[in-house]
Amino acid sequence: MSTHAPELEHIDELATKADSGDIESCYQLGLIYLDGRSSKRDLPSALHWLEMAAEKGHAKAQTNLGVIYATGAGVDVNPLEARRWLDRAAEQHQADALFNLGLFAEEGFGETRDIPKAVTLYAEAARLGHPEAQMNYGLALLHGRGVTEDAQEAVRWFMAAAEKGLVEAVHNLAICLDAGIGIDSDPKLAHEWYVMSAEEGYLPSIYNLAYHYENGPDGWPRDVDKAKQLYQVAAASGHDGALDALVRISQLN
Repeated sequence: MSTHAPELEHIDELATKADSGDIESCYQLGLIYLDGRSSKRDLPSALHWLEMAAEKGHAKAQTNLGVIYATGAGVDVNPLEARRWLDRAAEQHQADALFNLGLFAEEGFGETRDIPKAVTLYAEAARLGHPEAQMNYGLALLHGRGVTEDAQEAVRWFMAAAEKGLVEAVHNLAICLDAGIGIDSDPKLAHEWYVMSAEEGYLPSIYNLAYHYENGPDGWPRDVDKAKQLYQVAAASGHDGALDALVRISQLN
């Protein structure tokens, strides 16, 4: 017996429900064809079923269609069509749609670049729990881009995104703790956050962690050998600052 039989039966069951007009089945079937799960990737079929669900008001299907037309995933890039679907999903407070519309406004994709508008959209998505939006809103608050500068509020959003495992947010939170930006300086706790994101392979954190070991800020024990090891890891992945640091360390020896 084929090991794929249950999956195929699942597709047949979804197709039957989708044909009868079940919106969620239309959406799930569209995802299966889009991702190639349990079936060969079939973009025309994916678009068909996603559009069926989207036309009936399925917010996630609308968002998926918006991203497909924005990225040109098997179709021509079409900013107007992308925006049409994302706008419809955003009207239903779909966080991914709001976040992507924020990216459109920030990057000027199919529209005039508008940072305040982008920040407003990031803020709305952030309040709905979207980690990337939480980080982008935090960055806007930290630097006063499109919104009044508020470092303490920025740290709050970095923390929210970091708690969801977003590695860039973990790194940004570590920087704030390291430098005392929007929060009391705590190099030891910053070090722990750097370790978390460095373990995920995030190069800026690997570099900053190496810098900690090289310089021992605020009493942190120096370990030049550990610093060199981490700089080498970062340099091997193309971090220019790490290459410079290795030259600096070698000159001290």
